[in-house]
Amino acid sequence: MSITYASKGKVHLTVCPAKTAPAVCVSVGIDFKASESVLCSIQHGTPLEKTELLHESSLFMAVAKHICFKLAGKPLDVIKYKYIRLRYSAGKSTCTISVVCTPSKSAARRIAKTIVACWNPAKVYQLYSTFIKSVGEPANREYFNHAANSMIKALRTKITILISGKIAVDQTFANDIADKASTAMDKITDISGSMASPKVHKAEATSPEKVESFQVDEGVGAYLNASYLHELTQHKVWVANGYLYSSATKSKVDKASDKERIARFVTSIMKLVDKASGILIYLAASSKEPNASALESECKKQYTTENLSALMKKTFK
Repeated sequence: MSITYASKGKVHLTVCPAKTAPAVCVSVGIDFKASESVLCSIQHGTPLEKTELLHESSLFMAVAKHICFKLAGKPLDVIKYKYIRLRYSAGKSTCTISVVCTPSKSAARRIAKTIVACWNPAKVYQLYSTFIKSVGEPANREYFNHAANSMIKALRTKITILISGKIAVDQTFANDIADKASTAMDKITDISGSMASPKVHKAEATSPEKVESFQVDEGVGAYLNASYLHELTQHKVWVANGYLYSSATKSKVDKASDKERIARFVTSIMKLVDKASGILIYLAASSKEPNASALESECKKQYTTENLSALMKKTFK
C-alpha cells in the first residue's frame, strides 16, 4: 500500500496506510505555538508555574473541545463520523488535533473537512474563558483576539493533514479530501476588536512535582521513547514541546540508557515494522502527543534496527 499525496490551496494531505492498524487516524496540524504544560494544567487542574502561552494554549484547547463536541456531542454524531477518540498536542512550534475512527475512507474525509471547518477561533471565546478561569487567571478579550488572530494567520498559511492506519485511497479520492478541506477553510472567520499581546507573569502557585526530562525528536521518536520509558519505569510519562518527561525517580530513569534494554525494545518494535512501517506512523499519530507536521515528513522513512536504536540512544545518552 503506497503513500498518497494531495494538495489544494493551503491544505497539504498525506495518506500513509498500514494494513495491520486497527483503525484510521486523521491528524490535522498548524504552525501555532502553545504550551503542553499549560494544556496539562488546564486539563488536570494542576498549578501553573507561569502564564507564558496561557491564552494561546487555552484557545487551542477550546478549539479542540469545540471540534470534539461537533464530532461526538450527540450519539448520532458518533455514528455519523464513526468516532472513537480525539487527542490534541502542542509541539515545539506546532499544534495538532488527531481523531481516530473506525476504518472508513468516507468517515476520514468527513472528519478532515469538519476539523478544518471547526478550527475557527472566533467561535470559542466562551470555552476559552472557562479554561482560563479554571487555573485562576482572568479571561481577557484583547489577549484572546491577539491569540486568535495569530491562529487564523497560521491556518491561512498552511494546514497539514495526515491520514494513517487502515485505509486505502486512490489519487482521485485524496484530491477530493484536500479539496473539501480547502473549501472548509472559507468558514474560518476574521477576528474584530482591539488586540493586545498578553503580559507574562509568574503564577502564584507552582507545581511541587519533581520530574526527569530528556530532549526528544518529535514524531515517531517521541512516541517510541515515551513508550519505552513508560514500559521501563511504570510511571507517568509525557511529551511536551520537544521534551520527554517522567515522574519516575532518577535511579529508575537512568536505567533507560542500558544498551541491552534498548536492544530488546527495538527488537519488539521491529516485529511491527516488518509487517508495515506505516504502523509506526499510525501509532504515533493516534498517541497522546501527536504531531502531524513531524509525522508527515517521516512517512517515507525506512525503519531499521540500526536507525531505531540510534534514535533511542540519542535520547537516553
